[in-house]
Amino acid sequence: MKKNDILDCAERMFKVHGYDNTTFQMIADELKITKGAISYHFKFKWGIFDELFSNYLKSLHEYIAENLKQNSNSYLHYSVLYIHFFRQVMKNEENWNFFYKNEIKNFLKREKFNLFNIMFKRITTDFHKDFTEEELRMACHMGIGAVMKLLDEYENGTEEMPIDKYCYYYVYIIGVFSRLDEATMKKNTDLAFDFLSTHTPPTFSLFS
Repeated sequence: MKKNDILDCAERMFKVHGYDNTTFQMIADELKITKGAISYHFKFKWGIFDELFSNYLKSLHEYIAENLKQNSNSYLHYSVLYIHFFRQVMKNEENWNFFYKNEIKNFLKREKFNLFNIMFKRITTDFHKDFTEEELRMACHMGIGAVMKLLDEYENGTEEMPIDKYCYYYVYIIGVFSRLDEATMKKNTDLAFDFLSTHTPPTFSLFS
């Protein structure tokens, strides 16, 4: 059984039954294979989700890189990515609950350091900022702390926060910890929102 067959089947079943209600046994029954055949490729169910999500992020990165063209820089690229993604997550409660289920949320927290490390390295290289490895690690830890605090405020409703305001704060945090100045952050954030007003990047298949 090919890995992609398992992914395709799991994706369909997540959509129909929901992530929580889908089991390895259900996927195995649908494909007429054993659970062991699935475990050969995926040890845990969130591993299937991670693969689907990673494939989506790859397609989103490719779309942004191709369509931004000469206007591109890494901060603008990530601003477009996060604004588009969080608009999907927050457009309805079902998507929010799906993406921030405890199992997936905890997994994303563990992975966020690597994601931020790659992102900060690309942004600081583009803008010719001199960071030591230790400074980059600190930027990642502080940036993650700031975005998790932002998420808590959004979840708890501590202030009125429309989706685009959340997106703006999120990419602002990225800019601050990349040591970008206010003018650079504003210019690129405005460009990101403008880009998304005229382009339709791919959406995550598990979001309705």
